[in-house]
Order: sequence, then structure tokens, then C-alpha cells
Amino acid sequence: MTLADRIVIMNDGFVEQVSTLRVVYDRPLNEFVATFIGSPTMNILHFDLLENGPESNSNKGCWFSPLAIPA
Repeated sequence: MTLADRIVIMNDGFVEQVSTLRVVYDRPLNEFVATFIGSPTMNILHFDLLENGPESNSNKGCWFSPLAIPA
């Protein structure tokens, strides 16, 4: 993969993502791509997003936003 300009990630004959390796690694489009790239695979955190207050709408649609996990 270090010699390719772009890579194609496929799942059961369907294209999941086409991009450079860096973009696929940093911003996978779905969980399949995220767990396919890397060794060991990426950790996946499943959670429910609950809106709470006026600031919650400002983060909608963002790729990454800080996540507070209560102790």
C-alpha cells in the first residue's frame, strides 16, 4: 500500500471507500473500513448521542468533537 496513490476498500464486491491511504486511515467512511485498516484494528466505541443544551447543535455533522465520558 505504500506505493499506491489511491486505494479501494471493497466488501463483498461493493466499493466502500476510494481515497489515499492517509485519508482512509484518518477518516474511514464506515465501521467496516475502520476495522479493515490497520494492525491491530481500530477500536470502535458505540454510544448514543443525546442532545443537551444549545451547544449540542453546533457539533452536528462534525467529523470529530470532544467526547466527555463521566468517571
